[in-house]
Amino acid sequence: MKFLPVKQLSILTVALFLLLPGCSSNLGPGGGATKVSFNTEDGIQLSGHLFGSGEVGVVLSHMRPADQESWWPFARVLKDKGYQVIAYDFRGYRDSLGEVDLDNIDKDVQAAVDFLRSKGVSKVFLIGASMGGTASLKVASLEDVDGVVTLSAPSMSEGLDAREDVTVISAPKLFMAAGMMCSTLGVSTCSTRRHPIPRNGRLWMVMPTARTCSPATPAPVCRGLLWTS
Repeated sequence: MKFLPVKQLSILTVALFLLLPGCSSNLGPGGGATKVSFNTEDGIQLSGHLFGSGEVGVVLSHMRPADQESWWPFARVLKDKGYQVIAYDFRGYRDSLGEVDLDNIDKDVQAAVDFLRSKGVSKVFLIGASMGGTASLKVASLEDVDGVVTLSAPSMSEGLDAREDVTVISAPKLFMAAGMMCSTLGVSTCSTRRHPIPRNGRLWMVMPTARTCSPATPAPVCRGLLWTS
């Protein structure tokens, strides 16, 4: 049975909410995962684990200061649902080579997408937390992906700036964040402003995970923090 991208994104989101209370593991990747490595366009070797098989792939990109381990429980859930999943370390993190370089981690997301496609997937979804979400948005603006989900992803993360990229993403998308993120970004009060609607108009409803700024506009932004609608 073939699903529309939006339906697949819904399944991913429901599973993600179920895993939010506990998203780390000290028991190893489990799930029959295979340790893999692949190279970025600028020659950095990244390390990760590949879960499952199938024609629909999911790239899981971690937050700072976490690493791929934070995604292992969710990767196992997706594997059991028939997805082929890659959880990996950004450059300079855990088992990946190179130096930590947040300005270029979108290249790492792209390399993970290319790796999954080399394994035979025909559809790719991106899920990223914090800086991993920002990098995923940049890749989704250029790459033909089937959906993108971000968790508490700032529109800017050091040298990464996804403010313009998000306006041209044609794939279904979901941005999730809690109101408390405003304070963690050094913002004492929240404000909203209208954000341009993507060219195909497929923008999700606001789905705050806790108290948030007013969701009155189609795609509110909390002073740099991307919210979903």
